[in-house]
Amino acid sequence: MTQRVRLHAQIDNSRDACAVSAAEEETLFTADEFGRTKKWHKKIAKIAELECKKRILLEEKKALEAKALRGWTMMSRRQIFSLVVLGIVLTAFVVSVPSLFMDPLVSRILPPPTLDQETRLVSYLQEVQLYKNVFLAVHGYNHICPVCGSDGHELACRHGQVPIEEIQRRISSGLEIFKNNGLEVDSFAFPGQDYDERALSVLSSFGPVTSKYAQAGSRGVDLMVNSSLTDPVVYYGFKEYTWTWRDDVFEESFQAALTKLNRDKPPLILLHIQDITNQTLGLLEHAILQGSTRIIRCDDIAFDSDLQAARQVADLATKYDVDLILAVIPASKKASGSYTLDLVFKVVWTLSTGLFVFPIAVMIPWALIFMSKKRKPYAKWNPHYPTVSLILPAYNEEKTIGKSIERGLCQRYMGSLEVIAIDDGSTDRTFEIAKKYADRYANVRVIRYEENRGKSYALNTGFAQAKGEISVFSDTDSVLAPEAISRMVSHFRDPNVGMVAGMVVINNEKNLLTRLQQMEYLCSQSIMRFCQSSQRNVLVCPGACTAVRTDVARSIPSTDRTIAEDADFTFSVWKDGWKICQEPEAVSYTEAPENLKNLINQRKRWFYGSLQTIAIHKWAARKGNLWVIKAWLECFLSPFTLLCLVFLPLLYISLGPNLPVFLLTYGLLPFAILGISGGIGVRLFNRGEKSRLVLLMPLYAAYQLMLNLLLIYLVFAFVSRRGIRIERGGRIIHAI
Repeated sequence: MTQRVRLHAQIDNSRDACAVSAAEEETLFTADEFGRTKKWHKKIAKIAELECKKRILLEEKKALEAKALRGWTMMSRRQIFSLVVLGIVLTAFVVSVPSLFMDPLVSRILPPPTLDQETRLVSYLQEVQLYKNVFLAVHGYNHICPVCGSDGHELACRHGQVPIEEIQRRISSGLEIFKNNGLEVDSFAFPGQDYDERALSVLSSFGPVTSKYAQAGSRGVDLMVNSSLTDPVVYYGFKEYTWTWRDDVFEESFQAALTKLNRDKPPLILLHIQDITNQTLGLLEHAILQGSTRIIRCDDIAFDSDLQAARQVADLATKYDVDLILAVIPASKKASGSYTLDLVFKVVWTLSTGLFVFPIAVMIPWALIFMSKKRKPYAKWNPHYPTVSLILPAYNEEKTIGKSIERGLCQRYMGSLEVIAIDDGSTDRTFEIAKKYADRYANVRVIRYEENRGKSYALNTGFAQAKGEISVFSDTDSVLAPEAISRMVSHFRDPNVGMVAGMVVINNEKNLLTRLQQMEYLCSQSIMRFCQSSQRNVLVCPGACTAVRTDVARSIPSTDRTIAEDADFTFSVWKDGWKICQEPEAVSYTEAPENLKNLINQRKRWFYGSLQTIAIHKWAARKGNLWVIKAWLECFLSPFTLLCLVFLPLLYISLGPNLPVFLLTYGLLPFAILGISGGIGVRLFNRGEKSRLVLLMPLYAAYQLMLNLLLIYLVFAFVSRRGIRIERGGRIIHAI
């Protein structure tokens, strides 16, 4: 027990001694040494922080590389066929909606124009009502059924009962319109064959009509219960022989009507103002001369009626002292009144709407489905990154050549990269500026020509001098995004891909014109070219951003046989059996024309060059490429746009004040489709970065119309072999 206590005491003494020793050592640690230690701790913490950031950056880099090493899965033929069927269904729906749904809806919502708005017709009626043998009848209200929307009847319907309040409103409104315009009401003529006791009761509530016709009286019939006829049958004493004579009448039809008239000897003849032709007048005169016909009733006189035809009938009635009843529609929308004009309108509407809607109805779902398809990794192509040659042909580009070379040198590409600038006979400081970069960087070369030889020659020189397996060519008024080359090069892991198109975006988005061009660029590339890429079948790789296998470019040189060498070159590569795709994330920022003159000059070259290209490569259409067939149709159906514009004045003549309502009814849905397609096209670029451009959609429609008119002119110039003259590279080129 004593030993255990002694041992514990020794241990306690040892602890006290250690504590004293530690305290002495702490007092011996100077302030300078403490400060240095603190600094070292801070440096170690900073190094650890940098190491953490380095790891994060390396992970981001790997993620970007993994993304660049992936591509979209292709669309199957079954999917494409399904999309085409969907496009046909949607197009048929859009074409049929206005006539089936919009017309009745607008007729119900908007009040139709009345006689107050048609002074020419009112003046004519005020004039003829002074004739002793001419009488005016109120022909319903607007000659349209409020229940089913049919124009064959109004105040009674087989599909449902017209409310008594509506009948009263229509009858009173029609009589009031006549009164307000100083027209004497001689009778009321029910539209169509359908009316009932309720309509007769409402009409009788307005009391007896003291009219000029009632005073004349000797030839009268009960006009309140007379209605228009749709077939040549006896109906309350009236008989019609000229129904649907509003267009050309065949001799057989005329002789058949004449035979029936001679057999029937009708005392009352009904006709419609639309059916008054020379044959109609001849038939009426024959009926009057045979002595049986004493009353003629002319129905459906409205805003668009041929008043000259009405005058001819009135003169005929006055000449032979026959009573003429003019049944006038107090409120009506303008109609053509001619089956021929109706047919022309339906054909123009169907073709124009179909040609406009069908491509959109197919390509929008196509692009969205293709965009949403999961990416799949390709097999490893090479253990190293291929050498890339960036070729920059330039002519008088002293303002942009330096920036283009710098952007080429700043590419985030892991492999070797060289820049080849080709001065194609510039007269400014383009060569001097490019030479400074060549002197400073070993991977920059400059080639100079004393005179301009054209972009095709410059590109071929670049391909011949290129050391890289892949050649990327870009205009010197364009600058590549930092990852553009790495994005495009990734597609060449597929051994069948020979060419890759980038995404061209406008950099100088300064005014309205450049913003409209931006919409055009984004929509065409994000939708149409993206759909083409789903089949590795891109038609045009832009000169502002394209990658191609160098050996392919050397074996298929670019030519100047067209003024759109990029389109011609793309077709030639495709003809050689190579697949061509697009990389929408390989962006090139280009300078667009800022005024209308430069824009027209640019588009003249593009459009006419495209015409030359598809004419040279006729084999592409014979091969059954739908995109080439679409290009042919767009070019040679472009005059149809002019036909639509010519048709507008005819519509105004026919519809008059109803033209805005007509344009709203028939143009709302196509315009909405244009807006949706434009919004989707803009939205697909860089997660909606340019979404605000959708607000310019109304102006974009006018912009597209202007380009279509330019295309019409160029198509005529191409077909007639007159060609066009353009200035390019300091030279005037006459393209045939």
